[in-house]
Amino acid sequence: MKSYQDRWFVPIDREGRQWAPVEGAVDTITEALRDICFTLRAKDYLDLPPLVNNQVEVRLPSHLQAEYRRLEREMLLQLASEAQVTAVNAAARSGKCHQYAQGALYVDDETGEKKWERIHDEKIEALRR
Repeated sequence: MKSYQDRWFVPIDREGRQWAPVEGAVDTITEALRDICFTLRAKDYLDLPPLVNNQVEVRLPSHLQAEYRRLEREMLLQLASEAQVTAVNAAARSGKCHQYAQGALYVDDETGEKKWERIHDEKIEALRR
């Protein structure tokens, strides 16, 4: 990685966190990858109508709202299935609350596997209406 970076890029700050391609690098790299990659730019092929926002508010039933508020407040939630959900910090809490609102949560698992549980189908039902 370092030799690639040194060959095709130069640092643009003192810390070396931002890099810019050297002159001709983009064209040379693009040509070298031409047989295995292709690039599509939206302006080259898209002719879409204007975006229409259709915001649909979905209200959770009171028992689900209470459970959501408990997760938000305590950063911990015990589900009916005995699965537990733990938010270790504010950022994780935000993510867990988003998951809950969407209808499914990743739950804590001792084995390290990513397991999830369905909480509700409110958003799916709103789409069906």
